[in-house]
Amino acid sequence: MRASVFFVFAAMAFGQAPPVERVFHLVHTDSPQGLQQIANAMRAISEVPAGSVDNVARTITVRGTAEEVGLADWLVPQLDVAIGNSGSSQYQTGNAQTAVTRVFYLAQIKEPRAVQELVNAIRSITELQRVVAVTQPGAVVVRGTTEQVAAADWMVAGLDKAAGETSTSYTLTGTDRGVRMAPAIRILSLQNTKTPQALQEIINAVRTVAEMQRVVGFNLLNSIVLRGSSDQVVMAEWLVNALDRPAGKSAGMSLGEQPVAGTAEVARVFFPHTSKPEDLQALTNQVRSEAHIMRAVLVQTPGGLVIRGTAAQLAIAEKIVRDRDAIAN
Repeated sequence: MRASVFFVFAAMAFGQAPPVERVFHLVHTDSPQGLQQIANAMRAISEVPAGSVDNVARTITVRGTAEEVGLADWLVPQLDVAIGNSGSSQYQTGNAQTAVTRVFYLAQIKEPRAVQELVNAIRSITELQRVVAVTQPGAVVVRGTTEQVAAADWMVAGLDKAAGETSTSYTLTGTDRGVRMAPAIRILSLQNTKTPQALQEIINAVRTVAEMQRVVGFNLLNSIVLRGSSDQVVMAEWLVNALDRPAGKSAGMSLGEQPVAGTAEVARVFFPHTSKPEDLQALTNQVRSEAHIMRAVLVQTPGGLVIRGTAAQLAIAEKIVRDRDAIAN
């Protein structure tokens, strides 16, 4: 009996032109998982509404409109390739919102968790809805506007590389869906932050203090990818530079203030003498309560307390930190 798996993506709408059917015979993909991944990529990227996978014959059959099947026709040979492809390949359609489809072949990112982090980063930063990873060729497929795909191209180039390379920047130049997107994108490489938990704590501080929604980690390179206004990015870069320190080497320090653009508030980072998690949490709670500061974020590694507030609020916070340091000493 032929081992065949059937899947239905959506019903063909009544009154449409008769569907086009195409059978793809795969050459390099021989595992059921690989076949299914390519089928899933076709579903997500080309939106073909119906199809089936035959694991024995190594075929994928699709039915859809001429445009949908045309994109699938281009996509399958891009994914059914031998391992080791490099660079990227692109396909263009007439719909402005989904005009560009691109396949990126990854050179350095191989581990599945890292590939998924890359997919998540692209989705979050570029707001692309159609982003799919295909394991066997080591590829990521995206489809969206010209601007979104160009940003994804820059991100892949910035993240699919060896560790230890410098931070890079990118600026969106146009509009998508009639809405001006926050233009500044950065990849910030951290030198002293080595664990996923420590990286996430810095990300939380950036989100809270810089009020940025689009901030994600990429653990393979100890990097943070973010997108926001130019003022938000200035604040984020200051915070990352302040917090990316070796644990235990900054106790007793207090960094200079960073103004928050467009407000009367400033941000500041304190490094109390204590390194005990329970003491740091108690200090954070006291600052929030007594100085009435909502944006007070504890970063356990390297033991920093990030605060954003008015000059009067920061003066109260500074006194609290000094009093606790005096007791600790």
